[in-house]
Amino acid sequence: MYPQGVNSATFSAGPLDGSLTIPQLLDRHLECSPDHPAYIYDDPKGNIVSIKFSQYIRAVHAAARLFLRDNLQYSRDGGATVVALFATTGMMVAGAMRAGMVPFCISPRNAAASLANLLKEVKVAAVYVSSDLRSVLSEGIRIYGCSVLVFDAPTFAKLQVETDVELSSEMLPPIPVASIALDSQNERNAESMAFRFNLNILDASLANPWFSTEDHCGQILGCHALPNFHGIGVLMQTWPITSELVVAVLRPTTPPIRPTAENSLKAMIATEPSLVLATPANIETWSEDPIGLKFMQSLKTLSYIGATLNKCSHGKDWDYISMREGCNIVRVPEDDGPGLYTHTYLVGPAFATTFTNAEIDGKPGCSLSDLLEQHPENPELHRVYGRKDDLIAFSTAAKVPGQT
Repeated sequence: MYPQGVNSATFSAGPLDGSLTIPQLLDRHLECSPDHPAYIYDDPKGNIVSIKFSQYIRAVHAAARLFLRDNLQYSRDGGATVVALFATTGMMVAGAMRAGMVPFCISPRNAAASLANLLKEVKVAAVYVSSDLRSVLSEGIRIYGCSVLVFDAPTFAKLQVETDVELSSEMLPPIPVASIALDSQNERNAESMAFRFNLNILDASLANPWFSTEDHCGQILGCHALPNFHGIGVLMQTWPITSELVVAVLRPTTPPIRPTAENSLKAMIATEPSLVLATPANIETWSEDPIGLKFMQSLKTLSYIGATLNKCSHGKDWDYISMREGCNIVRVPEDDGPGLYTHTYLVGPAFATTFTNAEIDGKPGCSLSDLLEQHPENPELHRVYGRKDDLIAFSTAAKVPGQT
């Protein structure tokens, strides 16, 4: 592990061994790192707006108080109250956790029928929805056939106003073990949501910065192109908290801006990140634009997630990856093609999985459907061939990845 923020005058990471939850770390930053920037964005006039921890955390506390004022009593299976966030409001995720609830981040791409199925499975206490998604939610609730409490998701501007009000009489509750529920669109089965608990969240927050080869303290990470309702888009919100990365995002508006390749690129150029995390579709679009190509060439690191990148002239070995240090990984040969295999990640002291679906030599683990190929010269490098559930089988018994 490479320590982060060691020489920073404005940031103190705090204990990251699981002794503090993410909301507790936020409360600690309000005291120990109030002047450190957490997020930046460009405003309509081209100015760069910096949100420091003091402003961000007070807005999170304001969101938590809004949840508590709504007096949600329903709890899932006798546990914590689950609230659905059908909105693009990052502060609401941390706010729900600070209020002792479980935020369930639902993709705005869901059609009404899919939304009804999620509401049926999860049995949320309430849904917080942005103004542009109300009609889809209404239709989803109609298909669901049961009444659901619905509240307007507070806008960024409203949360800023709330921070200016003296609310010392409204005490926030002690923080229980934190968790997040995610809409897992890639695994459409009976269990289409995944709960991530505090150790999983912390593990994901450490994965990239702390297991890299340098101190990323103060560097800008461009996340404009990431949807903030799936796993990495939600969990990237923890990176400022644990590693002092400054996350650059699209400006907050009402209704929220939906990220596209075009508006993300424009905002990234304005905020000047040295690191970028994006989807393959956006990277492929940028590569066909001279301005986008020049921007990507200026970056220190360009990472992608969520799908494979089309193979073209990217240079040798660009699509090979190494596995994170500390993971106990078992290679499982597959019959889908010569030399193909999957990885099962065993649960251990240094690595926690969200769920387990396999057992090897008596040890529980998480087996994924990503088919991998080994590098021809370096056995420590792997590349993704495809997914087991996406392969097309021919009469010759050969299997190739499906194309969309």
